[in-house]
Amino acid sequence: MDRMIHVVGAVAFRGDKVFLARRAPHKTMAYKWEFPGGKVELGETEAEALSREIDEELSVGLKIFSLLDSSVTFVGDLTISLSTFLCEFVGEPQVSSDHDEMGWFDFDELEALDIAEPDFPALVKLRDLMNG
Repeated sequence: MDRMIHVVGAVAFRGDKVFLARRAPHKTMAYKWEFPGGKVELGETEAEALSREIDEELSVGLKIFSLLDSSVTFVGDLTISLSTFLCEFVGEPQVSSDHDEMGWFDFDELEALDIAEPDFPALVKLRDLMNG
């Protein structure tokens, strides 16, 4: 039976760079790059979940500006509903509890990264927004 999870992701900018993090070896989709975030818990809004997840994972605050994308992706027997938000970190991420690498990337550098499939729709919208 398929499982569905509702997750949120932070599309954080600093100048013309976007922040991505690589999933740690012990996580599902290990070594894939993604927008950081996580599961929406029962009773949380997406914004509350995203702020909580970023605080837990990266130990920084978050300013959320607007929704970038909401999409559903099928990965094996998992259905992932991902909402990504344009935002800005309050502070600079130094360590991550869920990722083994992270950093700021120019958009043209993203093609060289192994991006997690659920993040593709947000990347397409981000590219359109940046080229718009």
